[in-house]
Amino acid sequence: MKHFIFIVVFCALTATLVISGAKTHFHVLPEDAGIVTLANFKFVHDGGEVSQLDLPASLTVPPGSYFTLEKEIPPGKYNSVMIKTVFTGLRLFADDELIYECGQEGSFPSWIIDPPKMLRIQPIPQTASKLRFEYTAPMQRSEVTLPVVLAGDEATLMTNLLFENGILLTISFFLIFLGLAVPIIAGIFLRKQDQKAIFIWLGLASLALGCWGLGESTASQLFIPYPVFLYLMAYGGLFVAVIPILNFGLVVIKPHRPWLMYTAIALLSVMVILAFSLQVAGIVALSRSVFVFQIIAPFGVLAFTFTILWEYFRYKNKIAKSFAISGVFLLFAVMIELLNYIYRFIDVLSLFALSGIIIFLLMLAAVGVRYIRETVEAKAETKRLEDQVRFTNRQIAVQQEQYAGITDSMEQARKARHDLRHQLSVIQGFNELGDHENIRKYLEELISSIPMAYEKKYCENMAVNAVVAHYMAMAVSEGIEADIQISIPEATGDVPAMDLCIIIGNFLENALDACRRMKKGDRYIRIRSMIDEDTLSIVVTNSYDGVRKEKGGVYISRKEDKYSREGIGLASVKTVCEKHRGLVRIEAGKDFWKSSALIHM
Repeated sequence: MKHFIFIVVFCALTATLVISGAKTHFHVLPEDAGIVTLANFKFVHDGGEVSQLDLPASLTVPPGSYFTLEKEIPPGKYNSVMIKTVFTGLRLFADDELIYECGQEGSFPSWIIDPPKMLRIQPIPQTASKLRFEYTAPMQRSEVTLPVVLAGDEATLMTNLLFENGILLTISFFLIFLGLAVPIIAGIFLRKQDQKAIFIWLGLASLALGCWGLGESTASQLFIPYPVFLYLMAYGGLFVAVIPILNFGLVVIKPHRPWLMYTAIALLSVMVILAFSLQVAGIVALSRSVFVFQIIAPFGVLAFTFTILWEYFRYKNKIAKSFAISGVFLLFAVMIELLNYIYRFIDVLSLFALSGIIIFLLMLAAVGVRYIRETVEAKAETKRLEDQVRFTNRQIAVQQEQYAGITDSMEQARKARHDLRHQLSVIQGFNELGDHENIRKYLEELISSIPMAYEKKYCENMAVNAVVAHYMAMAVSEGIEADIQISIPEATGDVPAMDLCIIIGNFLENALDACRRMKKGDRYIRIRSMIDEDTLSIVVTNSYDGVRKEKGGVYISRKEDKYSREGIGLASVKTVCEKHRGLVRIEAGKDFWKSSALIHM
């Protein structure tokens, strides 16, 4: 099912990429859409040269120079035009009347150097017969990009814009949501710092990539009309996105040779600081620094992927194996995006990378969840083993106590045998004297001095018998009624005696604690067991004070973290029973508590 879901998501995103890419690149518009792509512009350079030009186009012009595009239009045919600028200043005239301007000196911070990308759906006068676009070339780019100019109804233009950019906007908002939600959720529900770090780095990577996509999306300015802010989001998100991914890899994989990842993190961090410092100083724009990051960012992804593969093939790192496919997929997506920056397969930049990265992040999240689940399971297994060791030590202590008692009884018996001859001589002397009263008294003293059996025998299995005897001795000493009828042989088949001791010991310990908490009523513990063919059933019934708490069908321990979770002992019993193809059942009545276990011998 997981593979099927992944294939469906992958195919859906791939189809979306192809359709969106084709639509964006060829500017396919429905014939009845009411939108026209303006073409055949008159191009006038500041040197006075005149030529024809179709959009979109890329021009090589001197930095800071001026050029003009002119277009004759039928009066009253179009209500609005949609204009996009790429680091250029623009003044739009309709029949020599200025109707819109952007990117002019003083309209953006001076340290930005070149105006950010801008989008405008501008109404035009119904009487206008000519549009004139006066552009100012960027100062730090010799090549000027001129997007298409669409004309039509304002609402239709907006709808078409959202339709073309919907997938990128959706992905970007989704990544930003993940980037904000995942660290918060991890901080609330996860306790260990390393587990929190996994999802914090994952969230920061998602947030950075979402900001990059949102800043790159043409339609973002419809929702966020702050071009400078979107400019910083686009390049800032792109520049830092790989850093949290690398840190995520360090936390989860814990590589034996992390130097390549650390080198990539250090290099990226230094370059991010340098790029923003040069931008703020008004020396080099972020739009120029991006060409450096087109090399460094893929290097960071390559370091991530190479380290994963090295860890897997060199050190057989199981976690690295889980990330191998996602790492290769991320590298592939980034390389395709890099080629798109160079050759422009589609005009929507970052779409390839973001579509690939969202799959990558989902794969990382799945592996991260599995990693935490395995960590929790390992922790539970550790607790079970600790509980088993605790019961082992307790059983050893109980057996040592009993062996000491048996040894003492044997020593007393040896002394009694040693003294028997003298005692018989005394009796014989009284008998010869006919002193029957002294014979009677002497025999009573002699009988009372003979040691009794140290341990009561409840079943054939010595280990289980020792555990039962230990708890029953405590119960009787505390005035708790004990009723024991168990049948467990010395040979227990595939089930180690220690596992049986864990089951019975936990049941009896819980029963003893429950009786101790009672302030009134009859206190009792009743044990029953029987073997039917190869199945052993163990049932412990005891009285309790009627106080219980249940959560999700599980009774919560009154000893563990103030009713927060199931008791460790009961969890150990369940683990033992599941190991032997059995089950555990807990029943709580108004005044009785019944713990049952069933295992295959």
